[in-house]
Amino acid sequence: MHQFNKLPADKQHEVHRAYLALMSSANVVPLADTAPADTRAIPRGHLSLEQKLAIGRWLIHNKAALHHGHFGPWLDKQNGLSRHTASQCMAVATRQAAERAC
Repeated sequence: MHQFNKLPADKQHEVHRAYLALMSSANVVPLADTAPADTRAIPRGHLSLEQKLAIGRWLIHNKAALHHGHFGPWLDKQNGLSRHTASQCMAVATRQAAERAC
């Protein structure tokens, strides 16, 4: 952050636009109907609603594919994703699915 603040305003704007492009929901890889992936890159920092939905759907999908008791250890292997964040993302995805069902 310190180095970012040293940049001229036009360069800060370019970096910010590049960050937003990289973090856009268009860059989220669609889920495959296969066995759970070992890991997935989880963006750092504040997650947008679209990112939380995508991560939540991915987690729910993988939880359903795993045997009882295996989701927690599998979740612990996901770098950058705490159980708390995982729970939040799954809740957002579950809430959205429930709203769509109504």
